[in-house]
Amino acid sequence: MDQDKKQEIDALFSAKKTQEDKVKAIREERESQEAEFLNSFLELRASVIRPAMEKIVEYLDCKGFKSAIRETEEDRSGQQQTAASITISFGPSASSYSSQQHPHFTARADRSAEKVQFHECTIGPNHGGHSGGTGTSKLKEVTETLIQDKIMKVLREIIK
Repeated sequence: MDQDKKQEIDALFSAKKTQEDKVKAIREERESQEAEFLNSFLELRASVIRPAMEKIVEYLDCKGFKSAIRETEEDRSGQQQTAASITISFGPSASSYSSQQHPHFTARADRSAEKVQFHECTIGPNHGGHSGGTGTSKLKEVTETLIQDKIMKVLREIIK
């Protein structure tokens, strides 16, 4: 094989390696951004979202209305991946593992969009309702007032 063909092949492999390195760098940067977002969400969950939910739980408890808060950690190891989230559930068995079968409100970390997703469910034992997403917010937009307003929307539907 002549020298020109060897140089051309070398150039092809060099270009391929350069492209692979770019893709790897972009992937690593994205993973770093997502990890930073997750850490920020976990801090927000502990400092804003959970305390906002706890205030409602405490007041509902004074009224004899059962509710419970449950946190879920991110798990990307299995086929069914789980996002970090926090849920407040309502009703007599709100603290049970199956509390998702009862009215609830969830704030969940969406790593790829770098937003907090909100979900509500007003369906409970012996009554209908609705279940679905209620929007998203950037981390800096999530406040105690926002969380409590979204929870109040659920409570207005289930306490009638």
